[in-house]
Amino acid sequence: MLVLTMYLDFGYWTIIDGKHFGKFIEGCLKLSPEERAAFLEKDKDMGSAHEDSAQEGQTQAPPAEEKLKTHFIAFVCKDGGLYELNGRTDGPCFHGDTSPDTLLEDAVAVAKKFMERDPDEVNFTLMALAKVD
Repeated sequence: MLVLTMYLDFGYWTIIDGKHFGKFIEGCLKLSPEERAAFLEKDKDMGSAHEDSAQEGQTQAPPAEEKLKTHFIAFVCKDGGLYELNGRTDGPCFHGDTSPDTLLEDAVAVAKKFMERDPDEVNFTLMALAKVD
């Protein structure tokens, strides 16, 4: 849902025509978040499309039944605020003011606070996704 939210609400992605994800996006562009979730739950082909995509990567995907400790979150700038999008929470978490120009620095400051909570944990990755002009 995080990638879906990033694309639909923030327009950060370019969808390749002909792929299932692109068709899915077109089907739910005008839906509310609740309607999108229901649309995703009913989509019978998303699982196989996800599996196909996972196999294209450079890292071997873990078995589907394996319980994972890790997950993705995203920091986004929306209406002058820094929000954390985390699929394990009920909604966005506001972390303070930001702007497109200071988003990276502001997100890193929050990430550092996360790291301070558990300084012995080294199982994390940070990645910035940005538009290229």
